[in-house]
Amino acid sequence: MPRRVIVILCTQLIWFVPLTAAKPPAEQVLHLRILDGDDRDATRVFGVPVTCNDEPADFVMACNGPTRISENFARQCHADVTADEQLNRQTDAQGKPIFTGIANVRLRLGERESQVTATVVKDAYCQKTEKQGVLGYDVVKNDQWEVDPSAATLTLRPPGEPPKARPLAILPLKEHDGAYFVRVKARNVVAEVALVPASSFIQAGPDLQRAWDLNSGKRLDVDVKTFGDVRVLRLSGRDVIELTPDLRETDLPVALIGKDDRGPRPNSASSGLGQCLLNRFVYCVEPRRQQLRLLRRAPQPAQTQAVSR
Repeated sequence: MPRRVIVILCTQLIWFVPLTAAKPPAEQVLHLRILDGDDRDATRVFGVPVTCNDEPADFVMACNGPTRISENFARQCHADVTADEQLNRQTDAQGKPIFTGIANVRLRLGERESQVTATVVKDAYCQKTEKQGVLGYDVVKNDQWEVDPSAATLTLRPPGEPPKARPLAILPLKEHDGAYFVRVKARNVVAEVALVPASSFIQAGPDLQRAWDLNSGKRLDVDVKTFGDVRVLRLSGRDVIELTPDLRETDLPVALIGKDDRGPRPNSASSGLGQCLLNRFVYCVEPRRQQLRLLRRAPQPAQTQAVSR
């Protein structure tokens, strides 16, 4: 059964101030922990080892939206939480506030240390993978980072480092709204989608659903199932995510993300590439050259299907 859908709560509070001028090492390899699923699960979600105010933790790697910590972990790491008027306006469907406030925390990722203004989320609104925290775009944007899902490693490098071997594919990246976006063709619809490695699924936001004509009332040859409040379909056969004309992926679960009508649309309503696809590759995000490099295919724990022209 599908289990995990990321909910990115995006605000304008994206601040990143270095604590020290000390130059980080040229390359660091961090070992990731599986926060949901297991090593036999093609859609497993990883956590990154960090220390927050000297408290060890595993933060799920979201890479869009700001860094977040849970209300409980804020107490655990002795964070000084202050109310924030902008966050107070973000509520659930019953009008209850989602956030407690903000906290200035000292975050250490490998040898990279920074002062981060994190949003503090009430525990009831934290998913299983977010019980401690979420590593946001505000932190990861300053490094080149490479993920090897089969080895469960995250390699950090200074921006600008060239690949050691010719990549399988290079896709242009865009950075906006506190996220990384890449242009793909999804079920023959060209769309800009976010990188969402904290989600198991491909995410289809309202715009993509309209382009697919899922909400028109017409009968379509797709099997949409409902799990709780999440609608899920599966791309199979000729329904593919086309990364390049020669690199097309199918057999992918897709979560249909609803529109938030209470105000500006957050990144949670954006379409995105989750772990079901990202875990198929060793991939690298290069911020200086604005590239998503698919370095090579990663060994898969479960059968997946690639469609080649």
